[in-house]
Amino acid sequence: MCSFKKLQKPLLLLFLLCSLPLGALAQSLVKGTVIDGAGEPVIGASVRVQGTNTGAVTDFNGEFSVPAASNATLEISFVGYVTETVSVQGRSDIT
Repeated sequence: MCSFKKLQKPLLLLFLLCSLPLGALAQSLVKGTVIDGAGEPVIGASVRVQGTNTGAVTDFNGEFSVPAASNATLEISFVGYVTETVSVQGRSDIT
């Protein structure tokens, strides 16, 4: 029979190896509003997390939500407007 003492170290190592990738998946939901120079919401603007295929489109109120890491950069674009980049910098609400 196997004793618990013999299994303790391999199980601990397995747990540590399985939890290692969780740090890379540390993302939160970033919400925000895209507005123009007059303070009006931009409907249908594209909000993309740079370096990924993750993105969203703003709704009728210019609002969006997208999963992104706390150090990510968002790229916001809309036809007829200059594309802007915004650093998330740990924030969960961006205008």
